Amino acid sequence: MVGRQVAALAVLLVVVVTACSEDDDPSAHPPEPFCQAAIALEEFGPVRGRVPELDDQIELVRGPAETAPAEIQPQAETFLAAMERYRDGDDSVIDDAEIQEAVNEVNRYATNGCELFERDNPNGGGSPF
Repeated sequence: MVGRQVAALAVLLVVVVTACSEDDDPSAHPPEPFCQAAIALEEFGPVRGRVPELDDQIELVRGPAETAPAEIQPQAETFLAAMERYRDGDDSVIDDAEIQEAVNEVNRYATNGCELFERDNPNGGGSPF
């Protein structure tokens, strides 16, 4: 089961620690519930040394998916659906380029729009996914 959780984290954490702010519209500011959900996801991720159970990971991803603004909603829903499919035994989501791109988009949006680099560490760093 541990191997399955680690593999799930490959989907959960298609980590884009190097997300560039110039790729996004600086005027886009996600709603606070989305940012709070992204922060909650970041606080319990393996980036912090914690590996939540797969069902807990899914619940953490559900937050951003349910609170995402329209411009990122489809990607956030793709992210959540991929986690649910993985839980149900569909390993194909791990190497799916479209899913990885959706996760990257949600990551960039949250990192830049919610200013997670600034919130996480006064010296920079941090990623919600």
